[in-house]
Amino acid sequence: MSASSRAQRVTKVSPYELLGVRHDISPIELRKRYLQLCRIVHPDKNKSSSASPDEPSLENEASLDSPSSLEPRESQSQSHRSADSSASSSAASSSSMGFIALLEAYAAINRDIDMRNNTAAVVRNKQDMQRKKDYDDGNERHLPPSARDAVNANANAHHAMAKPAAMAQELKEHANALFAKGDAVGAVRVYADAIAWDPGEPTLFANRCLALLQLGQFELAVADARRAVALRPRWAKAHHRLGQALARTGALTEAAGELRTALSLDPDFKPATVALQDVERRRGEAACRCTLRGHADAVYEVAYEPTSTRRLASASLDGTARVWDTASGTPVCVLVGHEDKVTGVAWRRGGEWLATASVDRTARVWHVRAQLPLASAATLRASAVLEGHKGRVTRALWTSDGEQICTSSTDKTARIWRVAVDGEGGGAKVALLHRLEGHKGLIPCLSISPDDRFVATASADGKCRVWTINDGQMAFELNAVPTNPDPEKQKSGNGAAVNLCAFLPQKNLLATCQIHAEQDSATVFVWDVDGKICPGRHVDGTLSSWRTLPLRAGGRVLSLASSLDSENDVLLSVGGSAGDMTTFDLSTAAAAWVCKGAHEVPRVPGQAANHAVAAVEALAYSKGGEFLASGGVDGAVRVWDAEDGRVVCAFGGCGDKSGAVKTIAWDGDTCLASGGVD
Repeated sequence: MSASSRAQRVTKVSPYELLGVRHDISPIELRKRYLQLCRIVHPDKNKSSSASPDEPSLENEASLDSPSSLEPRESQSQSHRSADSSASSSAASSSSMGFIALLEAYAAINRDIDMRNNTAAVVRNKQDMQRKKDYDDGNERHLPPSARDAVNANANAHHAMAKPAAMAQELKEHANALFAKGDAVGAVRVYADAIAWDPGEPTLFANRCLALLQLGQFELAVADARRAVALRPRWAKAHHRLGQALARTGALTEAAGELRTALSLDPDFKPATVALQDVERRRGEAACRCTLRGHADAVYEVAYEPTSTRRLASASLDGTARVWDTASGTPVCVLVGHEDKVTGVAWRRGGEWLATASVDRTARVWHVRAQLPLASAATLRASAVLEGHKGRVTRALWTSDGEQICTSSTDKTARIWRVAVDGEGGGAKVALLHRLEGHKGLIPCLSISPDDRFVATASADGKCRVWTINDGQMAFELNAVPTNPDPEKQKSGNGAAVNLCAFLPQKNLLATCQIHAEQDSATVFVWDVDGKICPGRHVDGTLSSWRTLPLRAGGRVLSLASSLDSENDVLLSVGGSAGDMTTFDLSTAAAAWVCKGAHEVPRVPGQAANHAVAAVEALAYSKGGEFLASGGVDGAVRVWDAEDGRVVCAFGGCGDKSGAVKTIAWDGDTCLASGGVD
C-alpha cells in the first residue's frame, strides 16, 4: 500500500476514536481526557531538562495513551512497515504532530457537542477560522520553541502549540464564567486544573480564594490568599483578598493590617476601603465594653474618676453632665442646673467632686458621692456656682491640691477661685481670688503646671501668658513671633491666634500652638518656664521659646497630648485639621514619627481629600505612656504605639455614618472612653 493511501486512511479516523471517548461524552469528561493526554504529548511537558518531579513522566503514565498510540493500530503497523520514510522525522516533529492531531480531535468533538446543544457553534467556528488564518499568514509567535521547527518543516501544521500559561489562561476564563454563573464548586475545580498548568500565577490563587470564601472554606481561602501575596507582594488585590479571608476567620487585627497594606499600594482601591471600614466597625463592636446612651446631644468631654475605674463623667451640649458606671453601662447620676451647653468636666484629685464649664457663663461644683445607688440615676444639683464671667466659660480645672479652680472665658479674662468642700454635708464654699486680665482676645484654653505654681492662658490675640497662681500676677508673656508675612500684623500679633496650650509632664515645659487663619497653617512652640534648659526672661518680661517644632505646612493644630517615653524623654503629639498626626521627641526637637491621613475619610477615586472631614480632634496618652489614642471626625478611635507610630488597634469609623470624636480619656493602659457628636 502506498504512503499516500495510508495517509488517507489515517485522516479518516474518527476524533472520538483518536481520543478514545464515547460519542455521548460530556464537556467536563472530554476536558479531563484532553488534559490527561496533553500532559503526555505536549512537547514542552516532555522535555527532560524542564520536567518537574511533581509532573507525571511518560514512563509513569503507562495507563494513558502515548503519542504513538493516538494513531489507529493499522496505521501503526503501516508505519512500522515504512520505517525508512519516518526515520527522517525528528523527535520534536513527531511529538508536535501528535499534539496537533490531539488539538484537532478535541476541537472537532467540541464542535459536535456545541452543535448538539445548539450553543456557541458559530462563535467557535469563527475563532477556529481566525486561528487558522493567523497561522496561514505565518504568525508563529504563539508556538513553543520545541514546536516551531516541526511546524516550519511541515506546511500542513496550521494550529498553535499551547504553552502551559496559555492553557492556564483558558482554564481561568472558564472558571471565571462558572463563578459568575454561581457555580463556585465547579470554579474551584477548574481553578485547580489551571494552577496545575501554571502554579506561579497569583491571579489563579486570588480568584480561587474568592470562590472558597463563597463556599465557606475560610482556612483554605486564607492559604490561597497568602500564596497570592507571596507570589506578588506589591499587588493590592492580593492583600485585599487576604484581608477578606482573615476577616472571615475572625482574625480582625491581621485583616485590618492587610487591608491597610492594600490601600497603601493603591489608595484608590475602593473595595479595600469598604472592607477596612467593615473590619474596623467589627473590631470596635467586639472591643466595646458598653455604649453609654442617654445624652441628647454631642458629648464634648469625658473624664475617669481618679480613684475609681468604674465611674466616668461626661459633659454634653444637651445642657447636662452625667456620671456613669462603666462596668454596667448605666448612669449613676445626672447633673442638672446649667442653663446652656456643658463643654467641660474635670474631677478633683481624690474623686467625688466635679467641676463643669458651660456656655451659660458659669462653672459649677458637684458632689458625686461614692455611695450613690446604681439602680437608677439620681438627679444632682450643684454644690456651688462660680459666677462672674461675662462670656461662656471655656475651661474649668482643679489644681492638684484640690483647693482651687481656674476658669477661662470668651470675655478675655481668666479667674482663680478658692473652693472649700465639705465631704460630710456635700456643700462647697467658693471665693474669687484673682482676676487674670490683659488679653485682647477670647481665651479658649488654659493649663495648670504640675507643681501648681503657674497657670497658662492661650488667647485669640496671638499671645500666651503665664501667671502665678498664688498672687495672680503675670509672670511673663511668651514671645512667639507670628510668621505672618504682613509686617503690620507681625507687630500687632493680629492674624495669628494661640488656640492651645499645655504643660508637659514632670517638667515645667509648656507647649503652645499658634495658628494663622489666612495661611491655614500653624506653629508649635515649647517653652521652659523655669529657665533651667534655656536662658530665662528677657528684660522686657518676655520669654524665648526653647523649641520650635517643624510642622508640615498647611492645616491647623486641633489637639495636643504629651507623655514620657521609656528613656524619660518628653513626647509631644500634635493632631491637625489636615488629618495628619506628628509625634515629636523633645530631646532632639525632631519628629519621632509622622502619620499622614491618620483619620482621613475614604475619598472618592479621582477627587481630592476633604481636609475638613479628616481632622484629628482628640489625642490622649495612656497612663503609662505606652499608647497614644486619637479620635477624628471620621468617627474612629485609633490606638498607636507611642514609640514607633504603629497602629495597635482601631475602633469604629464608618465615614459619614459615625459622629466626630471630640474627646478621649484613658483608664490606665487597657481601657479608654470616647465621646462624640453621635
